[in-house]
Amino acid sequence: MSRECYIVEKSTGEIINEDFIIDETEDIQKKNEILNKRKSDDEFKIFIDQNLGNFYFLFYKLIKKGIERQYIIRFLYLCTYMDYENKLLFGNGLEETKYMREKDLQEVLKLSKRETSYTREALIKNELIFIKDNLIEVNKKYCIKGKIESSKKKSQKVRIFENGLKELYEKAKPKEHKKLALLIELLPYINLKFNIVCKNPTCENIKDLKPIDLKEICKIIKYSPNQSSRLKKDLLSLKVNEELVIMFNETGSAKFITINPKIYYKGTKLDDLKWLINSFEIKSK
Repeated sequence: MSRECYIVEKSTGEIINEDFIIDETEDIQKKNEILNKRKSDDEFKIFIDQNLGNFYFLFYKLIKKGIERQYIIRFLYLCTYMDYENKLLFGNGLEETKYMREKDLQEVLKLSKRETSYTREALIKNELIFIKDNLIEVNKKYCIKGKIESSKKKSQKVRIFENGLKELYEKAKPKEHKKLALLIELLPYINLKFNIVCKNPTCENIKDLKPIDLKEICKIIKYSPNQSSRLKKDLLSLKVNEELVIMFNETGSAKFITINPKIYYKGTKLDDLKWLINSFEIKSK
């Protein structure tokens, strides 16, 4: 709270300065906190832009729809072509041809004609995409690019980094798409600070973290426990920019699994993100 004051000459009572304004200590502290937060946010955004590139937000409600895994990852790949109006772009950039059309889906998704048709039908049926006047638009309930409405800010969401997801999808064969979608099914269990698969994803104290091991993950994604070795092998085969997508760690009796933030990241702290990126660069050498 600011107060308008004036400075008075003590001996004469004469007003020297009528425009003198002081701030209360609490007000100054709040202003500094806001400025520091704004500076921190700006640094975080700049770092992401320079190191991880473009991203869009995925809302967790997608996972609860029970869509077959291959269609989930294909949908998220299509979203990497999304503009800030949630329309898909694919063309030479001219106004009349810059948007993706139905006929472009097979070329974009790199699928057979039959599998493209199945995928298109699944995405439309589940209202993940809408096709209007032959243009494809993504449902903002599930993914959005750019500024989020205030009503959705508290929704469970994660940044999906377009470069990382594109590389994963384009390296994979269509029969491997189900495997890629496992990364998305784990999102509700990803810690917002450490990107570790755990039982308490909002925990910010590493000592209190409750990691989920591979056998427990098998239960979550409905794999048989005897498939854990195969699952680990499959997940370790995933690479983005020559780095591991999933890192398996063991420290004494503790075992934990971390996801590379170049695929997705929930947090907002620059130091946390830098630490994660550096740890994957070391592990991948």
